[in-house]
Amino acid sequence: MSIAGMFETVGLTEEFVHIVGNEVAVKWMGRGIGKNGHEITFEGIDLFEINAAGKIQTLRAYWNKEVAIAALQR
Repeated sequence: MSIAGMFETVGLTEEFVHIVGNEVAVKWMGRGIGKNGHEITFEGIDLFEINAAGKIQTLRAYWNKEVAIAALQR
């Protein structure tokens, strides 16, 4: 099962976006309710590189997935 399948509801909110040239950094906060009924919050940073056509060329995501999974399995 993917981590998304462990949630009843989940959503991300951008807290900070910074653009330099063709690179974008996004700090975000996630909130959701697991299938186990527990509320969970988690956070991370995504780094995007945008190509000349305006499409996402690369995405690097930084967040602690293990902490989120542990909370969803309690």
